[in-house]
Amino acid sequence: MSVEPTSNGEGIFAVNFDKLSSGDGDVEIGVSRSLLRRFEYVLVPPILEALIKDADEKASGLPQYANRCQSRADFISACSNTLAALTGLTIWATVQTDPAWWAKVLVALAALSSAVLGFLPSIYHWSDKAAKARQLASEYGHLYGELLKAKGKILKGEVVSDEGIEIMRAELEFLKKQRQEIDA
Repeated sequence: MSVEPTSNGEGIFAVNFDKLSSGDGDVEIGVSRSLLRRFEYVLVPPILEALIKDADEKASGLPQYANRCQSRADFISACSNTLAALTGLTIWATVQTDPAWWAKVLVALAALSSAVLGFLPSIYHWSDKAAKARQLASEYGHLYGELLKAKGKILKGEVVSDEGIEIMRAELEFLKKQRQEIDA
């Protein structure tokens, strides 16, 4: 048995019963929303289900993305600072005692690597992306809660306006654009 809305706009739904005991053919019966609710068939709009799924995935996935970005920024900064400290400690001994040329080149490469590593977190904005992802996760979580409330109202038989669902869909699209800006 399947329940599908008809396109007549009167709130009538088509209920298809496959292979009834009286025959092998399909039977289609038109029923109203109130009759469906009476028999505990509640039609949650597919768009609402899709919005709920999308908001749930993003609300739970963005904190992981934020943690990866922050960990990457912290690790690279720690490597840069450690390399800078080691270079600072060895540079004077290397320059003053006039060892082989390769030692001077090695210390110079370490100093250059330290500087390059130090710029990477700011070039790629990992800390900023992590902060923005945490904020977006909170906003997705709030929207997810609102979507679940709307679904709950529908399941209780209350009317949820299409405009309300459309507003939540637009908000989800706005959040998606912000998420794309941080490559999450």
